[in-house]
Amino acid sequence: MGRPMNRLPDPAEHRDWAKRRASQAVALAAVILVVAANFASSGCGTDAPPTHEQLGETARQHQREQSAQPEPTVLAAPEIVTPTEGFVAVSAGSHHTCALRHTGTIECWGRGDYGETKSPDRAFVAVSAGGDHTCALSENGDVTCWGYGGNGQTTPPSGQFASISAGEGHTCGVLSGGGVKCWGRNEYGQTSAPAGTFVAVSAGIRHTCGVRDDGEIVCWGWNERGIINAPRPLSSGLGFTFVEAGGYHTCGLQVATRLACWGDNRFRQSNAPTGFLRDFFTVSAGEAHTCALRWSHDAPQQGGEIRCWGSGEFGQTTPPSGRYVALSAGSGHTCALRITGDVVCWGRNDDGQSDAPPAREQSAEAAQQQDRAAIEIASPTAGFVAVSAGSHHSCALRHTGTIECWGRDEYGETKPPGRTFVSLTAGSFHTCALSEGGAVACWGYDGDGQTTPPPGQFASISAGEGHTCGVRTDGGVACWGWNEYGQTNAPPGRFVAVSAGIRHTCGVRDGGEIVCWGWNEHGITDAPSPPNSTLRFTSVEAGGYHTCGLHGVSRVVCWGDNRSRQTNVPTGTFRDFFAVAPGRDHTCALRWPRDAAEQGGEIVCWGSGEFRQTTHPSGRYVALSAGHWHTCALRVTGDVVCWGRDDDGQTDAPTP
Repeated sequence: MGRPMNRLPDPAEHRDWAKRRASQAVALAAVILVVAANFASSGCGTDAPPTHEQLGETARQHQREQSAQPEPTVLAAPEIVTPTEGFVAVSAGSHHTCALRHTGTIECWGRGDYGETKSPDRAFVAVSAGGDHTCALSENGDVTCWGYGGNGQTTPPSGQFASISAGEGHTCGVLSGGGVKCWGRNEYGQTSAPAGTFVAVSAGIRHTCGVRDDGEIVCWGWNERGIINAPRPLSSGLGFTFVEAGGYHTCGLQVATRLACWGDNRFRQSNAPTGFLRDFFTVSAGEAHTCALRWSHDAPQQGGEIRCWGSGEFGQTTPPSGRYVALSAGSGHTCALRITGDVVCWGRNDDGQSDAPPAREQSAEAAQQQDRAAIEIASPTAGFVAVSAGSHHSCALRHTGTIECWGRDEYGETKPPGRTFVSLTAGSFHTCALSEGGAVACWGYDGDGQTTPPPGQFASISAGEGHTCGVRTDGGVACWGWNEYGQTNAPPGRFVAVSAGIRHTCGVRDGGEIVCWGWNEHGITDAPSPPNSTLRFTSVEAGGYHTCGLHGVSRVVCWGDNRSRQTNVPTGTFRDFFAVAPGRDHTCALRWPRDAAEQGGEIVCWGSGEFRQTTHPSGRYVALSAGHWHTCALRVTGDVVCWGRDDDGQTDAPTP
């Protein structure tokens, strides 16, 4: 998995231990214990595993090579500078990545099927990303885990820990007293930690390794391919200071900054490049590749250069140039930390695991200034002024107040009343509209009561699959229609917006908090908290099985089902949005550029493109709406443009 991110030990205690190992290793070990991450994945390669005879010969050859090497000189390792802003640590898991900010908060990205990217909103000192879970360490030594916990890997035992490491389906940590505890999957004995005092531990896919206080590496768990057959230290004064359990191989560092790897070598992931066996200050083992940081003698405190080897199927062994202070290898991707606090990732990116966010968060003051300076998007003065895409039909509001609908009309959902309205919303098989006085009118299928609104005046409305919700003029939310999953059971309180999805509903409270209710498969109702008291959410949109929201810095955040990557906002485009529209398994948003932004924004779409619903036309738009498998957008000229699935004519927009 990713490498374990260890908490900084007490300096005095660390110096005492380092002097026992070798006085020249003090700075090296301190850095290694800070910089870490942990690796995870589901398998490696398709070649048949080597036989025990082959493994034995490989081990004997390794010993012969080691014996032939001259006794290494113990080098004085430089003290690597730690970033003082931005990110200070990074950990690459199987299909997601997490990083620790200098403020102590954690930001994760990539696959989030089990909530592994939804970190708690509090401060930590270390983080470790595993297979489908993540764990973090608090300053007081408490461990908190989130994500998939089917094997108990997110349920840590009691006690204070000095470091943690999340593996594929298990987690391990070094207690403050030096003992090791592991929890989670134990099919191969990977959580059956031996007794003794340890200074480091690393959890892999099916095995675990630790470094004892005398510099010896001990491994336990699955032993296919000799993965737990750790080499002995070269001498009593040259023990190991660090170990990294990868997918099917393991690597360690000795006091002399010398690198050793063992286990599976079908992709040469255990073969460090010739001439690069020394001067390393950290190493990270992925599924079938390895990366390490090697310091040079010119300004070494500024970080080191990356060397990678092994499988490069996804480009995970082709690092960017530059100096780095930490790195972490995941399943098919790798991430590294610059001294500036920036995280850079490369390799596999099918889940967005390599889309590292910006290092610096916008300050509250800057956010307020941006909000005040936000450009007001122009509204069309002719033609259509609003559009809404339903399941198989679409509707648009003309500047005259009349509504025109097109597409499937099985239940009369495209036959609006012949009067004027100020807004509209298209559901799956029904449509609702709001009149100037706040009255709601609905038409189409009413089998669950979704077109029978309660009395009262409303400020806004939203039609879902089989239910409808609205914000009353006093701020309360009322919902009606299908309620099999509690999607119409709106909580009390004052709201500024509400959005009805297929089986769930979400609203924005007047304090900027998003609250969701109803069906919670895929974590669809587990809304994130606002970044802080000033960066509040301003809008929310409930899609089919995922949800998206916008908060104060025009940043879009999505959560829920991600099987089509519909919650993975493309890298570099998650700010400066003024509208977002999640469909059934895709998402589109409007992002305004700085030039003539009042003329509208550019469309960005992601997720499933099965019906080309993410293949948007070029141009500037002022509004958009995503249906199940089609999307519609409104130009500043009043024209409506639709694209995607059109089997019922739902994308055949009329002329203004």
